[in-house]
Amino acid sequence: LLLLTASLLLNVALAQDTVHVTVCTKFWKTNAPITGTNINGTGLDSSKSCADFEYILSLLPPGQTFSFPASKEQDDPLNGVTSLDLVKYGTHILGIQPLPNFGILAGDVNRSNSFTTFDYVETAKLILGIYAEFPNAPVWRFTPDFQLPFPNPSNPFVGPFSYELSMTELQALNGDTITLIGMKSGDVDGDANPTSTFLG
Repeated sequence: LLLLTASLLLNVALAQDTVHVTVCTKFWKTNAPITGTNINGTGLDSSKSCADFEYILSLLPPGQTFSFPASKEQDDPLNGVTSLDLVKYGTHILGIQPLPNFGILAGDVNRSNSFTTFDYVETAKLILGIYAEFPNAPVWRFTPDFQLPFPNPSNPFVGPFSYELSMTELQALNGDTITLIGMKSGDVDGDANPTSTFLG
């Protein structure tokens, strides 16, 4: 009886000490799932966009932080990137028609944390076939929803940003879903296909 009681108490303690989170990728423009992503080292097949994670906090060192990096490289770099994007670059830079925050982030293809004519030139090189892919930007980039809203709504490059959760913050999300918002590099108007795959 004592062993059974001890076992039950241990199971209850472990249950209270265990955190489950689901992490999903979604496209910023349509909120559609982005399939075939790699989330925190968990490669997903072409039909999935979510991965489940479980942590037993007492087994982790104090001060442990948690992040969920994602990537999707098996996609055509030109997915969603057309001459219309170049028009959108121009009208934004000239102040005629500002782009939404995620469009601006997608357009920073030289990873300078700014949106300038240099990004326009890099995107034009991709469209013209001078580049096979962007030399400084991954095919897709992701921002966790716990990082939102942007500290400066008019400039999404201005931080501070944190891509990590503390143990306390992770505990508060137990049973919840974390969304990684995806942007296709160079696709400033958000017309990329989030379920496409391309094995170049």
